[in-house]
Amino acid sequence: MLTRGAGSILAIAMATALLAAPAVEARPGAGPGEHKSMSERMQKRLGLTAEQTQAVQEIFDRNRDGAREAAKAIGQARRELRHLALTGADDATIQAKTAQLADLIAESLRLRTRTLQEIAPLLSEEQRQKMEQLGHPGRGRDRHRPS
Repeated sequence: MLTRGAGSILAIAMATALLAAPAVEARPGAGPGEHKSMSERMQKRLGLTAEQTQAVQEIFDRNRDGAREAAKAIGQARRELRHLALTGADDATIQAKTAQLADLIAESLRLRTRTLQEIAPLLSEEQRQKMEQLGHPGRGRDRHRPS
């Protein structure tokens, strides 16, 4: 049986997972062209040199497969959780699936963080500050911010 605090944490984790996963899942098949346009957007927004843009492109290319697999796993777990919730699965099963989904999202976040850590040394202090203010250049919520 869940304690009141654990139940609240579980509810928050589940809501976060269900809300966060579509953003991750939206680009599971991202290929080289998408990452290239992301590095090109970074070039424009941050004023990257051609060399910096190429190095960022290489980082995206190197990390693409891990990001793709993470997105697929998150999407699958999210669909399974939705199915369990809608078909009346028991609380223990839903809790286990929620924990699995939370772990997958955490791993995806670790991959994104590692990518940022690889990109950071390539940038000047001014470029890092701009990037921090802009957020993630490939996500929809940042796309419409003024540059």
